[in-house]
Amino acid sequence: MSAPAAILAILAAALLFWLAWRFEWLLELGEREFNEAYRSRRPLSDDTMVELYFKDSKVDPIMATEVRRIFGHQLQYDALRLFPDDDFTFVFVELDAVELVNELEEFFKVELPDADTSQTKATIRAMSELVQRKLNEKAKRVGGFD
Repeated sequence: MSAPAAILAILAAALLFWLAWRFEWLLELGEREFNEAYRSRRPLSDDTMVELYFKDSKVDPIMATEVRRIFGHQLQYDALRLFPDDDFTFVFVELDAVELVNELEEFFKVELPDADTSQTKATIRAMSELVQRKLNEKAKRVGGFD
């Protein structure tokens, strides 16, 4: 390997290392910020959550509360202190979200392909919307109506 190629390889490796470190640092920051907010929260009942966050939504209110319950169970948080727009990207990157997605699929009897889940924000609201969309698509296929 020539000297310029070696220097470029070293610089590329250093840049990749720095980017990986920076990404990890941002995830840790997101986790710290979430945990600080979570600790200071009062529980939010399912009815209040639906009224505040899903009143004008096409998402079935029961679905939103069940998705929140599943997030709480899988991530080991009190579901009543999880809000629909909490960003769990730090969890989805650190852990394989397969168990959470599997529980959603089993509970709602719907398939959530990786292509869809990987493009969906790691929030209760976004996952609720995805599940609702998949259930609507399933109902159209099974019912044969548009």
